[in-house]
Amino acid sequence: MRMMQSYTPRDWALLILRVGLGITLIVHGLPKFSGAGPVAFARYLRVHHFPAPLFSAWIMAVVELVGGIAMVAGIQTTYVGWAAAVERVFVVWLLKIAGHVRFVSARGTGWELDFLLFCMAVAVAMLGAGAVTLENVVRSRRTT
Repeated sequence: MRMMQSYTPRDWALLILRVGLGITLIVHGLPKFSGAGPVAFARYLRVHHFPAPLFSAWIMAVVELVGGIAMVAGIQTTYVGWAAAVERVFVVWLLKIAGHVRFVSARGTGWELDFLLFCMAVAVAMLGAGAVTLENVVRSRRTT
């Protein structure tokens, strides 16, 4: 007889948090690999005086796309959460604040979304993935 694992409200809340953060990261990371890829994004970073623009473009693209996929699946969420949080700090500090962008801007270019993503990433990094992860689902199917 197959036993269904019981998940707590905390597990479901962490799943919602992870999926929301992960999908947002994927949506922001995917364009960095399309067209000319990170090289085109590096040009944008160079114009805004971002340090090591090509290296930074690759790191940001990988953190967002690969990290987003891992976040949704619940794989290595502590590391991905901290990487995403650090990335958001650099984006806000070196692009938004350095460009005199306000927290909320009338043009929709504020950094309130970056702040929200930072908070979500830190929460997942500190709390972990919870029990509802791809790894746990696969493991539970193997043992039954």
